[in-house]
Amino acid sequence: MDRVQAQQQRRWTLITVVALATLGLASTAAAKGPVSLQGWLAGGYHRSISLDDNGMDLRGGADLKLGPIALGIGGRFGTDRFDKEGTTRGAIYGNFTLFIPIPVVRPYLQLGAGPIWAKQLDGTGSPPRIGLHQGIGVDILIPNHIAIGVLLDVDENLSREGAAPDIGFSGLVVFKLRL
Repeated sequence: MDRVQAQQQRRWTLITVVALATLGLASTAAAKGPVSLQGWLAGGYHRSISLDDNGMDLRGGADLKLGPIALGIGGRFGTDRFDKEGTTRGAIYGNFTLFIPIPVVRPYLQLGAGPIWAKQLDGTGSPPRIGLHQGIGVDILIPNHIAIGVLLDVDENLSREGAAPDIGFSGLVVFKLRL
């Protein structure tokens, strides 16, 4: 097994362990705390370290909140290369979020994984790859089910065969509505 395959196998093992732990935590949290659904929209700046690109990052999704834990699904669309030829990228991913339950200001940690893809303006692009993202954020709770916050997020594209992973980061402003 070459180095890239071994690295991918370790990452998939980590994703499996996190998914199983999430299911266990979610079932425990559902038994102990309030359950709610929240929708969210986010927008901000993305910087690709590996490709030396920058651009916009737009996201949206929904979470099932089980006490201090949220399980969700999200979508992401962005452009890279503000100063070069245009590239668009997108992703659909699952999220696990752990909130620290403080009354007005609510910090959280977020992990996610899912398929990503990229396409240039001329129509060429790459096949879908697996991406991971990890983030840290804080929400300010406003009465009547609204939160506004910020999220700093690091993402990594895992399955670029024979190449170093593409690593980037995003800074986002997040608007959440609990339904």
